[in-house]
Amino acid sequence: PTNLQVRLGRVYIQMGTEQYHKNDLDRALSYFLKAVALRGDLPLAYFGIGNVYFRRNQKSAAADAYEKGIRFDPENASAHFALGTLYKSMGEDSLAVKHLHISMRDSSNAALQEASEALLSGPGEL
Repeated sequence: PTNLQVRLGRVYIQMGTEQYHKNDLDRALSYFLKAVALRGDLPLAYFGIGNVYFRRNQKSAAADAYEKGIRFDPENASAHFALGTLYKSMGEDSLAVKHLHISMRDSSNAALQEASEALLSGPGEL
């Protein structure tokens, strides 16, 4: 990838993130998709796509996007947490446990570790 593609991909991700936080999910998704069309190896773009689909309750599409992003950034604890949470909501307990444990192991964020642990041991325990 050229330097321009790298920079433009980051700009699309930033614009998608801004639109996501404004709750303009259509526009956010459009920017994230532009980023992956430009460069298919941008994990943050896939995580953004997953977040949009998660908010839209399109769980299977969200899981696919998170999985693609994790392939490029396998140690991203936040992405594993999101995917674990998603799989728990889908009743995919073994996949939820797998990703929540990875989230706890790889995170230096105490709040994320606690949230993962709470999902693993709380009501509807896995």
